[in-house]
Amino acid sequence: MERLRARAASAPARHRPKLSAALNDLALVLTAQGRSSEALPIAHEALAIERELAQAKPARHLPDLATLLYNLGITLMHLERPSEALAAHQEGLAIWRELPETATARHRSELSDSLNALANTLRKLDRSVEALTHREEAVAIRRELARSDPALYRATLANGLYDLGITYAELGRPADALPVEREAEAIWRDLFESGVDHSIPGLAVTCATLGARFTELGRAAEGLPFAQDAVEIYRGMFQANPAYGPHLADSLSVLGDALEGLGRHEEARTARDEASRYPQNL
Repeated sequence: MERLRARAASAPARHRPKLSAALNDLALVLTAQGRSSEALPIAHEALAIERELAQAKPARHLPDLATLLYNLGITLMHLERPSEALAAHQEGLAIWRELPETATARHRSELSDSLNALANTLRKLDRSVEALTHREEAVAIRRELARSDPALYRATLANGLYDLGITYAELGRPADALPVEREAEAIWRDLFESGVDHSIPGLAVTCATLGARFTELGRAAEGLPFAQDAVEIYRGMFQANPAYGPHLADSLSVLGDALEGLGRHEEARTARDEASRYPQNL
């Protein structure tokens, strides 16, 4: 990195964009490794360079600036600094909105990611009403992208629908959460049945959520199959990786609640007893 810094100092036009990209990549790696405190100053350095580049050549560098702001916001959220993350995500979102209507699908996807990240930050700040607007806009964009390129964007749409359902539920609107969560589950299941491996965690968590949601709405008979599916999937994931123990415990608790709602008390107790044997999510 020091060699690249020296090159950027001697030939800035050629090497400062490379330096910004390298610093950003390093910050991403450190954040992914749980070393966000180390990543933060590096992310700020990359951002400072990218701001200068965007001022000189906005058409070329504004999308990169927005991406770096997004990444900075994610790092700040890992550090439990949501107020600072909010400012970064708001600035990044403003840049994506300023791009012309002819923006590429990639830019539209980045816009939806920015909206969702901003919603996550607002949710962390107990501002779920504001988060909802951004969630709904992100889903609308992802629907459009999924229609044009299903193979690339259906999983992203499913993630957005799931997040939207959670936000509806947090606002005391479980009946509104249910249809979008069911749509998310249908997408994940279709991907799973098509052999898309990365769909498995999405299908598992959505099934667990639907099991809980139906039970919450007094419809435990409808929730039971989803809870059973969640337990089956998480059991397989746990066998492959014990880190999924808390997820298996949660799904067993959901199954216990659904069985209890159906008056099947012994089976409910068995599920809850098994859940207690696994680590619990904090």
